[in-house]
Formats: sequence, C-alpha cells, structure tokens
Amino acid sequence: MLNPRAKLAKICMISFLMILWFAYTVRADPPKNLKMEIGIGNIATLTEQFLAPMVDQSQKDENWTYDWKTGSERKPEFPSETIPQESNPQAAANPAVIESATAWTSVPETAEKTAAADQTTLPLILFSFDVAANKVWQNTGINLSRGDHIKIEVVGRWSMHKEERWCDATGIAGDQPLGGMQLPGHPNPICPLPLYRAGALAGRVGEGRPFYAGAGGEFTANDDGELQFMPNDVYDGVQEGQPCKYCDDPEGHLWNNQGALKVAVTTY
Repeated sequence: MLNPRAKLAKICMISFLMILWFAYTVRADPPKNLKMEIGIGNIATLTEQFLAPMVDQSQKDENWTYDWKTGSERKPEFPSETIPQESNPQAAANPAVIESATAWTSVPETAEKTAAADQTTLPLILFSFDVAANKVWQNTGINLSRGDHIKIEVVGRWSMHKEERWCDATGIAGDQPLGGMQLPGHPNPICPLPLYRAGALAGRVGEGRPFYAGAGGEFTANDDGELQFMPNDVYDGVQEGQPCKYCDDPEGHLWNNQGALKVAVTTY
C-alpha cells in the first residue's frame, strides 16, 4: 500500500499527464471557444481560455482573460466572445485608405469661415524678366485692366551708348531731362519720358501714356492692355539696327545701348 505522500505524487503525475494530453488534443483540433477549469487539490484553481493561443492572439488582448489566482475562489466569468467590428475593413487592410467622412470629422465647422475672415488680399503673382537697353517697347505678357495694382522691383545697370557711362534704372546721374535735348526734325517728344534723364526705366500699358517706373514702386494701371518696358532714350521709330531717318546718327540712337535690367512685377 502506498503511503499518503507517494499517493499524492501519483495523483499529481496523472493530473499533469492529463493536462499535457488535453493541451495536445486542443492544439491539434481546437474547439471554437473552449474554457477549462482544473482543480489541483487545495493548492490553486487554474482557469484558461485555450482558443486565443491557438489563433496567435496577443497575451495583452483586452478581449481575452489569462490569469492564475490562488485559492479555491472562482474567477469571474470570462468576457463574452466579441469580435471587434472594423468601421472600414478596407482601411484596416490598408492604413493608407481613409474614409473621407471619417477624415473630415475632426475639422471644425467654422474652419472655412475663419480662413475666409483672415484672408484680406488675393494671392500675389510674381513675374520676372530682362529689359534690354537696345530695344523699344518690350512685352512682358502681363495683361492689365485700368485700375489694376502692380508692384515693380528693378535691379541691374545699363548704358545708353557704347561709350556712355553705366547707370541704374533712375537714369544717368547728373544729366538734364532728355526732353530738353534739341534734335530738329525729330518727333516731339523725342523719348518716352521727356521730363526724366536718359537711361530711366519707362513703362506703359497697351498704347497708353508712358510712365516713369525708375527703380520701382507701386503703381495703378492707367489703361487696358499689356504691360511693356523700354529705356528712356531717343527713339526715331525705325527698325532695329537702321540709321536714324531724321539725322546723321548711323546707329539710330537706341540701337547702340548696352546691358539690361532685371525687372520683377507683382500683381495683386
């Protein structure tokens, strides 16, 4: 006859082998939702949910309970089997796919109104180009209407003659207004800006009256048409490279100029 200690050891060994056999059976053909409680004397009550490990569920999944509690007190009932419902299965499969209705949920209803209230002016549009010293009215591709506002910025230097000193867009320093030059037989005025020095930057809109652009600033269009620029120099109206038809200047005044200005125009 076995003594009590050997008998207890035998019972524990048989129980252990039954647990191994049962675990192997469940892993080979797991039931849908098997819950098993095993009592080992008065040592502890072990409660396991076997399904989760069979389908690689995380041990931290809040939908499953894994616990070991000493004593004979039963654990609370396991949570009911629930399968989290995806609001958008396609998004779950591909995180890059987001349902538009969900994406807009967090946008305040007043966002559009607030943005409109903060917007005081239209976006600025910037154009940049070179204005050559030896060409007449040069197109910019900017079409304006009377009353349009523009901002002009100018950098660079040019010369009004191959032997003339270089100057910026305000004209040759120290010179008198170009319109005071006496050129008998030439059109009057002899240049776009007779009240300004030679070499000043002149602008016009369409076929309108020329205006002094100089080193730049803010302007309002006085006509409808394309914005144009040219240097303030004697211009006789002949084709480029031809002698002046009113005097003996073989280089036609404007054609012997050198250099170019970089002009930037912002419309708003």
